[in-house]
Amino acid sequence: MPVKPNIRVHILISLICLGLTAGVAIAAEVIAQRRAESAYQAIVADSRSAMLMRIESYLLSLNGLAAFYDASDNVSGADWATYVEALDIERTLPGILGLGLVVPSNGPDLMDILQTARDAGEPELVVHPETGRPDKMIIRYIEPGGINSAARGLDISFEQKRRTAALLARDTGQPQMTGPVALVQRNTETWGALLLRPIYDVTPIPATEAARRAAHIGWVYAPYFTNDALSGLSANQGDLFDVTVTDAGQTIFHSGQADDRSQYVRSEDIPIFGRTWTVTWASSPAFDALHHSPAPYIVLFAGFGTTLLLWFYLRALANRETEINRLVEKKTRALSDRVLQNRAVIENSVFGVMHLDSDGIIRSANAASVVLLGLPKTDLKGRRLADMVTLDDPDADTGTPQMATAFRDGQQRKLEMQTNVWHRSNGDVVQSVLLRDVTEETQSQQAISDAEQRWNLALQGAELGVFDVDLKTNTSVVSDTWRQMLEVPVGIPLDAQAHFFSRIHPDDLKVLQAADLAAIRGDTPRSISEFRVRMPDDSWRWLRSDAVVVKRDADGTALRLIGSQTDITALRTAETARSHSEELLRLVIDRAPVGTAILDQNGTLTRTNGALSQLTGHAEDALNGSHLDMILMPEDREPVLSAIVDLQGDSTRTYRGEHRIRCLDGDIRWGLIKVSWAFDPAQGTEIYIVQISDITLEKRAEQIKGEFIATISHELRTPLTSIKGALGLMVAKRADDPSAPSGRLLEIASSNTNRL
Repeated sequence: MPVKPNIRVHILISLICLGLTAGVAIAAEVIAQRRAESAYQAIVADSRSAMLMRIESYLLSLNGLAAFYDASDNVSGADWATYVEALDIERTLPGILGLGLVVPSNGPDLMDILQTARDAGEPELVVHPETGRPDKMIIRYIEPGGINSAARGLDISFEQKRRTAALLARDTGQPQMTGPVALVQRNTETWGALLLRPIYDVTPIPATEAARRAAHIGWVYAPYFTNDALSGLSANQGDLFDVTVTDAGQTIFHSGQADDRSQYVRSEDIPIFGRTWTVTWASSPAFDALHHSPAPYIVLFAGFGTTLLLWFYLRALANRETEINRLVEKKTRALSDRVLQNRAVIENSVFGVMHLDSDGIIRSANAASVVLLGLPKTDLKGRRLADMVTLDDPDADTGTPQMATAFRDGQQRKLEMQTNVWHRSNGDVVQSVLLRDVTEETQSQQAISDAEQRWNLALQGAELGVFDVDLKTNTSVVSDTWRQMLEVPVGIPLDAQAHFFSRIHPDDLKVLQAADLAAIRGDTPRSISEFRVRMPDDSWRWLRSDAVVVKRDADGTALRLIGSQTDITALRTAETARSHSEELLRLVIDRAPVGTAILDQNGTLTRTNGALSQLTGHAEDALNGSHLDMILMPEDREPVLSAIVDLQGDSTRTYRGEHRIRCLDGDIRWGLIKVSWAFDPAQGTEIYIVQISDITLEKRAEQIKGEFIATISHELRTPLTSIKGALGLMVAKRADDPSAPSGRLLEIASSNTNRL
């Protein structure tokens, strides 16, 4: 039986509808799948970017902390707390528990770290736990303090992950993140991590590992819980998709409940400061439902419907496509705005920013680059940067700041240049260059260096050690000559104030502190003191300190004390020797058995001894200050004074004479007076040294002898003359018989009479 045309048409239409419906259903499923994939990829890209930006914001905060620490001579706990409070990390750095400073200790300097904390008035720094190793990594500061109180004093080397990350950051000069660790801030099983950035006492970061170890002074670090840090990265996280993050196979974050039925899953290994995070994005049931089209099933299982139903289906599908496109367009606009924002930041940056191709040709440059190089932007593009800028050290590693030279308006300019090489998605090599004009800074640093060198040379010539004490922080800055004077190596970090007081002799410490306190209170204009300092070889040397308060606040509280110290050991030794010499001279004069006195050029007795006092009967106090006339007879004064005047200026001659001495009781004694001239360099005057020996007994013996001789002469001369005359007559009468015995006797008697 033939089929009716209508049936054939219906069958044909049905077949056509079924075929069209099947084709449309298949096409709709493919389009929906592709658009769902595109939407999901956009969501994943947004989540990835938000994750990297959050972690990058942590590093930026640490870079700021490192710059703050490098720019300060001394950062106290109060300074650290003020700086962290100003950052408002709870709002600006979601997930961060705090910002801290970790300082290394090799064992011997641990007590210095603890003492420094005490001297700064901080709570006792308790190092924990005990690792048994001499080298430690101690959390010195961590703010805010409440939630982080358990971390202060923690030796992070107690745990391998923390220690490994810290050592790797120190040796590479790059920030490092630890693996998942249990933080002490909360007693929970939530995983956390530390982001550590090394800091050095020199800039830029040394190029070699050995140099970086030598210059390393610590780390700034940020602890965080991964749940807090990775939560809320985007508005759709947890609603349209879930994020799972694993580190070395260990799950450290999951934003929702595990669900193996997710239709869209993306996984990616992301390098995060020395760690590799495996991040998995899985669509949520809400996303799957939003992007699941029921149309193919309706068409297939409902007989593909009618053309009207197909029309409404296509209309609904078109509306859904519009919504998806709107969502994609919204995300695209957000990404475009972010690109424009970054471009605006680069264009308005005070640093020169340029992009170069693999051959070093400039492809783009911001306004600051135009100013730095003195060329219009149109002239910069297409030129080779190496033709305009010359590196001071072409062999230095890229990626680190380097010094370079350029010419602008015919003048040489010094630039700081940093080049980073990266690859585009198509594999092309691109170079990003940062330029900063440091001409004035370099010139200022050179001028400061030259002035400091001249100052140090002047101080070395004067042998002065200079110090500048901040009385508010009890820290000081000292000159190189101060270090040399105390034999402290130059260039080694040192708490000069604590080191200085530790070497002062205990008997002299109170003297110095009393002098400083009097000047600080304003009781005296200057603090002047002399004290002993222990040297490295355990010997003691004398120093003289002279300091003055140069700055006070509004209420008169002293803020700054500047002074100098001089080595006066030689002077002290000379003074001691002189004192011993004077004491010996005084002892010799006082104990001399001969009357001794010192006269000034006016004849005044300035000093006498006990022997002269006994000779004259005058007390020593009465003799001192009296004139020489007081002990000389008037007839003897002129000869003695004339002889003294004659000796002036000639230390080789000595006056010697015998003169009468007038005593207090009126007695007259004889003295042998010896006078010599000398010059007193200490007083700058002429003096005369007088010695008077008592020769009264000798004079009296001589007088008695003379009187005896006179008496003998008077008593014997008259009878002897008569005897001599008689003998002469007898000899004359016996002249006619000289041979007679009586003649010989007369001759002998006459000879003896002549002798008498």
